[in-house]
Amino acid sequence: MRHHVSVAVALVLTLATGALGGPFPAADLLVQNQLPTGNWYTDEREWETGYMIPGLVRVHELSQTWGGYANEYKASAELAGMWVLNNRPLVPGGSVNPYNLLPFPDGSNPPSNVTHQLLGEEAYAFRRLSEINANPAGNIWRSEITNFYGDVSSLYPGSTAGYASAIRTYNEISIATDMIAHHVMAADYAGASDLATWRTELISSLSMVDNSAYFPVLALGSALWALASTTGGLDNTPVKPTAVSGDVWWDYVEGEPMELIDLPWFLASHQEPTTGTFYWRFDHAVDADTGWAYGFTEDTVFGALGLQAATVYGNGLWGSWDVEVNAAIYSVLRGFNYWEEGMREHLWTTAYSGYNYMYAAEGLRLAIPEPASLLLVAGGLSALAVRKHRRRAGRASC
Repeated sequence: MRHHVSVAVALVLTLATGALGGPFPAADLLVQNQLPTGNWYTDEREWETGYMIPGLVRVHELSQTWGGYANEYKASAELAGMWVLNNRPLVPGGSVNPYNLLPFPDGSNPPSNVTHQLLGEEAYAFRRLSEINANPAGNIWRSEITNFYGDVSSLYPGSTAGYASAIRTYNEISIATDMIAHHVMAADYAGASDLATWRTELISSLSMVDNSAYFPVLALGSALWALASTTGGLDNTPVKPTAVSGDVWWDYVEGEPMELIDLPWFLASHQEPTTGTFYWRFDHAVDADTGWAYGFTEDTVFGALGLQAATVYGNGLWGSWDVEVNAAIYSVLRGFNYWEEGMREHLWTTAYSGYNYMYAAEGLRLAIPEPASLLLVAGGLSALAVRKHRRRAGRASC
């Protein structure tokens, strides 16, 4: 409890009061700009809706004892969930939801078959909506993902492995890795019988990520977040059994392919010590469009979530990365202030990319740590610089 209060106080002091009366102006901005249909955009960016929900859920969780505005965050998240249900196709021949006699949160009645084809971030969003439901063990959100993973396993050609392969076929590999990571988190919550297959497919996807990918470090952070947080954890499974010297997934200290248990260190080696943000590529190359090699919002959010999960769920076995996570949280909190409680693709560069609601929602997932962690938003970047130097000693950078 002492740690949770410390996080809350840090946020109150850092962020100005929002328009809804609470200490989360970025979340207030999301609520105020949400369309009546539940989404935020009416163009090809509608798919971002699934990424909005966890940030809103998290501010609801943290603020529900601070005032009535907590209900607005929950209502906004549920409305976004309704948009997903209203806009995702049903699984052909899929399961009938056992809760189909219950009305949706907006009062409308669901169809007889409400198992939808969900993107990874949407499935995880439903997990978060289920977790704040009055009946977490039985609600439409939990039923949706339970039926979804059962239907994928029993109905999709090639079962779960075939479904994950299709995700990689139709998406760039780092994006596919992030999507599958979110599926792993949702499948674990739903008690999917094939969770081990989902985890195997996530590892397989991660092994395909290198510096030619769109977002290498983001994919690593997202994969670590899911693997460390779910049943199975981090063990001696090789990321890429066929890796050789010169490969991204080669461990130069051990002289063998990198293992899952090495992922926290590998991710931490790609955090920039003076800002607390993460490099976007494993070779720390500069992005030609922005002129920056680090400081991007999503890389920082998912990099920190990965190290946070390794700290919280590792019970010390996978290292303690509180200094690194605190530094990343601090950088994102500053990013909110730079953009007047909004968020952009890069945390401080004004010349590239405009305001984006998805980046703001993702930042809220990190600014208010999820899941409930034992980390304090405290300490300076100098501690990170000292610690980073020590951790890098004796290991080659891939």
